[in-house]
Amino acid sequence: MKKILLRKITALLVIVGLIEIIIFSIISYTAKHNDTTKHLNEMLSQFEISYRKNETNINEKIELYTSDYLNRTYAINFIISNNQSLQTVEGLKKLQHLMNVSSIHLVDKQGVVVISTEESSIGLNLLEYESSKEFWNIIRGTSSDGYAISLETVSIGTEKVVNYIGVTSSIPDYSMIQIGVDKSVIDDLLSTTTLSYLLEHTPTVFSESILAVDSSNGEILAMTKNNEQKFDVSGISSNEELLEVLQNASNGSILRINGSYHFIKTMLVDNILLVATSSCTSFFTELLFQIELIGITIVVIILLIIILLKIFLKKYVLNDINSISQNIEELNSGSNNVVFEDAATPEMQSLSNLLNGWRNSYQYKDQRISRIITSLDSHIAIFECIYSINSNYFSNNMQSVLGISDLEWSKISSSPASFEQYIDKLLAQQSEDKLIEINNRILMITPFKSSNEFYGLILDKTLEINTLRATQQTASTDQLTGLLNRNAFETLTINSLSKNPDSGILLIFDLDNFKTINDTLGHPEGDKVLQQFANCLRSNFRKNDIIGRLGGDEFIVFIDANLPYEMLKSKLDFLLEQIRKSLKYYYDNYNVSTSIGASYVDNRTYTYEELYKCADTALYIAKDLGKDRYFFNADNIRCMRGKCINCTKDCKKKALLFDPQKKNNLDGNTN
Repeated sequence: MKKILLRKITALLVIVGLIEIIIFSIISYTAKHNDTTKHLNEMLSQFEISYRKNETNINEKIELYTSDYLNRTYAINFIISNNQSLQTVEGLKKLQHLMNVSSIHLVDKQGVVVISTEESSIGLNLLEYESSKEFWNIIRGTSSDGYAISLETVSIGTEKVVNYIGVTSSIPDYSMIQIGVDKSVIDDLLSTTTLSYLLEHTPTVFSESILAVDSSNGEILAMTKNNEQKFDVSGISSNEELLEVLQNASNGSILRINGSYHFIKTMLVDNILLVATSSCTSFFTELLFQIELIGITIVVIILLIIILLKIFLKKYVLNDINSISQNIEELNSGSNNVVFEDAATPEMQSLSNLLNGWRNSYQYKDQRISRIITSLDSHIAIFECIYSINSNYFSNNMQSVLGISDLEWSKISSSPASFEQYIDKLLAQQSEDKLIEINNRILMITPFKSSNEFYGLILDKTLEINTLRATQQTASTDQLTGLLNRNAFETLTINSLSKNPDSGILLIFDLDNFKTINDTLGHPEGDKVLQQFANCLRSNFRKNDIIGRLGGDEFIVFIDANLPYEMLKSKLDFLLEQIRKSLKYYYDNYNVSTSIGASYVDNRTYTYEELYKCADTALYIAKDLGKDRYFFNADNIRCMRGKCINCTKDCKKKALLFDPQKKNNLDGNTN
């Protein structure tokens, strides 16, 4: 027995040791891989920040550039208008040299270049060239700004790439003063903001690199400077194949690059695919060393354990094991009078005590079951699992309460561990109110666990909960349209804002001239129109958007995301078109249309009450602008007066409703 036991223990220790080595290797590799991927992601994130700052810097430089040369153009206009002698080719050339520009043109009211520092441009009619389109309004006298700027335009006279700036002329005989600035000026200004410059000045260690790849054709645009200046991926023969491989590495990957393996992580920024790499050499060397170290340690521990086991088994265990084995056989034969005597070691004594407890579990099992059965009805089932004797006890209705098949029941009832594992899986699915929905039933499980027992109650609350839910559904639904009623809508929207207070869009809808339907065709027909309108809202918004009816012909929708303005505008244009098609008869014959007011969550409007006020005001403005349209309350206007009385000088609502030019140019006029 001693030899067999030692062999089995040794085999078990060896298996456990191998498993530990494998698990440790997997954990170490995963941890190091995740750390490396995280590091590469941080590299890309830091570069993206630099890239975004660089974009801002480019825009600022372009803005300063255009502002500077616009001022120069105004200065030239002022000088020429006050000095007629400069209205010649020689005079313009002096100003050209003084103002450091590449050309100056005087354009008459017919669009013809009359005087210019470029002889090849004299006599050209700018109204005949599409490349001069930006300046046509100035020439025709219809420009509202009085100036126009055209960057990187091919010159009509010289066919060079030039930046042009034109302003309305102060000289009666001319329509425009135009200057040209050589493209090299702005190129020099932006030389330190190029992608190549930015990557070359991004510090990395030699084993790491960042490169930029064109996401449209796979061409490598730039690379960090202090590392190997090539990027050859094994097995890749074209830019298209390279691009496909890099696009699939957004979550991290390992590739053979320049003859050695590298970790790689990619990130798409605008139309540029950023790629961060790190050599795997040190990673695998360190990982292999750790695996060897833990392997040696585990082998030494196993050898020590085997030696100690031999000594311990020989001196303390075998006699107690033989005695316990005989008593277990007697207990299994049905005798409850067996007593496990005191053992020679504390460990074996604990085993004897445990086995005595196992014996006692037979004596008190019937008493426990009886206590639970007295509390049963048809919706309650009880269970008791005794590990010490590997037995389960259930009330007769357990399988029907769980609603499972005979095959599944035979599997989970075969042992205490199987049944406890099944119950634990059910408990993992329970909601905050301790309910579990499974097999078309709603259950509540109350388990009790001890050192060697597992028992408890299972309550079938299906009928009770379904009745409660039906009552709640009726209380929160508008009976005519099936949408949420006002109270339910407000509750869900406030909850959504509390979970995500930084985003959201509120839309309020009103059916214009709806009263005409009720007055002319009757309320049943009006109800039909409201139901059709509700169906339009359901089919055009997402399932997680909150849709409700405020009452009468007013409806409301909350979107729990800040959609870009153009996306929402396109969505509402499409929605209005769908509503017109759905209600075409009423639209054509009774002028029934839809007005929409919209407000976004921002740092000034973030509560439901504030969103509602802004959206309601936007709805009023949309109706005042002619109905059948939407209006975005971007300025957070909250004034609901029909007329402006004692308005402030900068009243935004007044500017919208009473300025004809602004009123005609408002977004949302979809007629």
